[in-house]
Amino acid sequence: MTHPSKKLVLGTVILATAALLVACGGDDDGPTTSAPADVTTQVPPAAATSPSVATSYVGELSAVPTATSDALEPVDVPEMLAADDSGEPSTVN
Repeated sequence: MTHPSKKLVLGTVILATAALLVACGGDDDGPTTSAPADVTTQVPPAAATSPSVATSYVGELSAVPTATSDALEPVDVPEMLAADDSGEPSTVN
């Protein structure tokens, strides 16, 4: 027969192991990505250095309905957005 305290220790170890496995879970969710910032509240910092980010930002901002955007606070914009004078023109809404 086993000693009662050994059963208690074994039960505690089993419960702790099960709790640890449940809490840690698996890494099957893949990499998490942060939600993009609302274009009406902030200009992405990369828009100052990346022409594609700047073009994407302008496109997303153009998609905001005028009725919504007219009532918003002004957004701080970098002195210059990035541009690529040698690249092909991009379509913006």
